[in-house]
Amino acid sequence: MASRTRTIRKIATVSAAAALLVLSISAGTASASTPQPFASQARAAHLTPAQDSALRAEVAKYLQRSGGKQISLNEIRVDDKRTIRVAIPGEAHPRTFTDHGSTAPAYSSICNPNATTSNGYFCAFSGSHWTGSEDRMYYCHPYDMNFTGWGSWVERQYGDHAAKFYGKRGDLLGQTLGPVSAASDENWYYVWTVVPC
Repeated sequence: MASRTRTIRKIATVSAAAALLVLSISAGTASASTPQPFASQARAAHLTPAQDSALRAEVAKYLQRSGGKQISLNEIRVDDKRTIRVAIPGEAHPRTFTDHGSTAPAYSSICNPNATTSNGYFCAFSGSHWTGSEDRMYYCHPYDMNFTGWGSWVERQYGDHAAKFYGKRGDLLGQTLGPVSAASDENWYYVWTVVPC
């Protein structure tokens, strides 16, 4: 009787181990086949795997810095009026992605450096001459700066507001001209905070 009980226990143990193995294999397969967010936009835009990976890495970096929410393949919403549009590394401007494709890389109409009218926004660019990713800020409160190194800006706020740049210890480093104005070169390295007005 004892020998029969041991045999039943061994069979039960082997069956449980086999079931666990099947579960872990199927769980691994499910996670491996889970599509990445906004994969349909990347496919519709015919991005190469290298472009897709590079863009996702850039978006992840800005998501971590800003604490925002990703709303498209390359766009992060930080609040109802602040969005960050991320350029594919190597492209001069961000694209607009949809599930049906993407437009050519271009700065947004909100951040157009050639505009002559106000729209309430201050836009920071990650690259000089209004290139790279763009960070669109609206409200009159401190925003953390997401960019480092040489970038640029466009001031399109209303009235005579000027955006102010602050350093690590809250010291005022400088400010923009009033709207509508723009600078093709700005060193973001020392800028920790921007107050748009």
